[in-house]
Amino acid sequence: YADLVRFWNGGLQPHFSCEDECMLARLASRADPGLQLAGRLQRDHREIEGLVDAMASARTADERRDALTDFGAKLRDHIRWEERELFEWMQGELSESDLDAIGEYLRTHLPAEPLACPMPHDP
Repeated sequence: YADLVRFWNGGLQPHFSCEDECMLARLASRADPGLQLAGRLQRDHREIEGLVDAMASARTADERRDALTDFGAKLRDHIRWEERELFEWMQGELSESDLDAIGEYLRTHLPAEPLACPMPHDP
């Protein structure tokens, strides 16, 4: 769990904040489907944050394990959605200058080498 907290605090939470800061307004300004995509992005980020909070406040190992399982599934689904839908839509709908601005914002506000959360290995 401590590895996940480090991953959240040092990598994923700042990543979500940067995405919210540099992408939400650009998405929402495109009306539908941009507005819907912005809503999904924000909801996913808050739901994943809530699962981290659920792990922190878990009273039992089972509760923490369930929250961790849900966290992993939600994060996987979120990343797949971003890659398959959100980023594809952005490339087709946002201007080159908007895409460049997003890229520059992320480059200057995120660590050059993002943290990784180590995964257990099967024997």
